[in-house]
Amino acid sequence: MSKKIGSTQYFPVPETPEEKLVHVLGIMKNSTMIRMKYFNYQHDQNKKYLENIIDKETGQPISKDRIYETIHVDYIFSVIQAIETLHGILYTAHATMTDRSCNLHKLRNSLINPRGELQIVHDLLSEEPLNQSAICNISAIPYLDSFKSSERTFLERVLEPTFERIRNLCRYSQAFWDVFKPVRNVFAHNFRLIFFDEVTPSIKPATAETIVGFLEPGNVAKSNILSIGAVQLMASRELVLALAHLEINIITSVVDLVLNKLKPVLPRRLVNVSKKDAQEYVKIWNSQGYRFPDLRREGIGTSDIGVQKGLYHDFMHYAVEKMGREIIAVGQDGATRIAKFRESPQELKEKLKEKQTELRRKRHRKKKGSK
Repeated sequence: MSKKIGSTQYFPVPETPEEKLVHVLGIMKNSTMIRMKYFNYQHDQNKKYLENIIDKETGQPISKDRIYETIHVDYIFSVIQAIETLHGILYTAHATMTDRSCNLHKLRNSLINPRGELQIVHDLLSEEPLNQSAICNISAIPYLDSFKSSERTFLERVLEPTFERIRNLCRYSQAFWDVFKPVRNVFAHNFRLIFFDEVTPSIKPATAETIVGFLEPGNVAKSNILSIGAVQLMASRELVLALAHLEINIITSVVDLVLNKLKPVLPRRLVNVSKKDAQEYVKIWNSQGYRFPDLRREGIGTSDIGVQKGLYHDFMHYAVEKMGREIIAVGQDGATRIAKFRESPQELKEKLKEKQTELRRKRHRKKKGSK
């Protein structure tokens, strides 16, 4: 048996610090686009479900299985996901705009696993209102005072709606993060939500609304109250989509900045220029002499996924043989049949143990380094 049990290939292989950072940014952009497609799919499914479980007179869910409440809390979790990925790219833009000699390796790692760096973004977004210079720093837009007078006057006008949109969405992103960060921890860590048996509002709501609770980490006798319902769901959806679009557009600007030797580029996606102004905007854009290298590279890397697949099959063998589960699966021929799972070979079990030991060692090193 081959020592590489199951492998996958990826292409291309980034080499320079700039290529590696652009590589990660490209993955982030693609992941956010796919996450939004999945979010919209989930929303359509949830909408169909929720329409059938609301008592039109009381405004309360008919079903007591708590799916109604869980769906709504999941939207808040999606909001936090959208906020934290946006704040990650805001930090990257800010670091590259304010420190042209920044460590791109460290910056790339902070995108993959941000730690204390995001506090810079939280502190900045807590300042209201964001001035134009701060907005340029977090969105990788060139400082407008770097342009000649006639160009600056034009850019001030056409970019003002963009600046205002960034200002407002960033303000909302920070406000929602401040208020709902504890909910994120509850949902991600151990789902310690409190589902109340009965909720009697003092005023009958105009739309279906209710509450759930969650424990206070330092005081289990105290529960926090989380308002959920139709308005919360609508606000969550609109915010998730708006922040995702902003993130994607800023990623494009940061990629352009990195490729242009850390010199900011007038935005191609962030700004919505009217047909009347489009020609002048393109003229100014083309006059800047931007230079973007061709990042297409040749190369192949491999990564072993055998341990993961082996773990799936090993557990399913246990579930079928020891737990007595009957699993119906659809084969590649389209036919349904009772699935059978072979026990993982000893070689793969040993590789799994080695992998677990390696991962524990890495986690231990990170914990020691963070002290």
